[in-house]
Amino acid sequence: MRWISVLSPRAKWLLLLSAIVVASYILYRMLHGEWYLFALRHGYPPQDFVTVRRLLDKAERGLPLSPHEFEALKRYAHHERWSIRVRVLTTFWFLAETPYAPEARRIAHQLIADPEWVVRGYALRALYYLRDPQVEEIARQRLSDPQEHERVRERAWDILGKIQEERKEEGE
Repeated sequence: MRWISVLSPRAKWLLLLSAIVVASYILYRMLHGEWYLFALRHGYPPQDFVTVRRLLDKAERGLPLSPHEFEALKRYAHHERWSIRVRVLTTFWFLAETPYAPEARRIAHQLIADPEWVVRGYALRALYYLRDPQVEEIARQRLSDPQEHERVRERAWDILGKIQEERKEEGE
């Protein structure tokens, strides 16, 4: 390590910066490449999450879901983990123009009463994207409910604003 003492201060800083860049690259590859594959082989993330995320990705890209895949989504809509229920509701956003829209609306109506506030917020947004005729009434109820979580009330306020903007655009 005597060679380091011969280096100028600028060369030492460049050497340190190079080491940090190389270490960052290795860490990035571990976390986003091989580490992710390792995690999948050892049960993380859970298979439920991977399946729902795959279905969300498919719906997001505009690809049609098969009846079997939609049945899986319906089962996952009542999953014990709120994060899975939220991903199902997010998938519903992209099903407004499909034959599955009425069933997706029915499930979103059920989840609007979920004990987790995050799920209630996503259910409200799903009803908006699914063009549910009762979404304005539900949003007004959520907004005026003092017991409702503030984030759900914010989501209701945003949805009511979007509905009002849409009405203005239709009127023009």
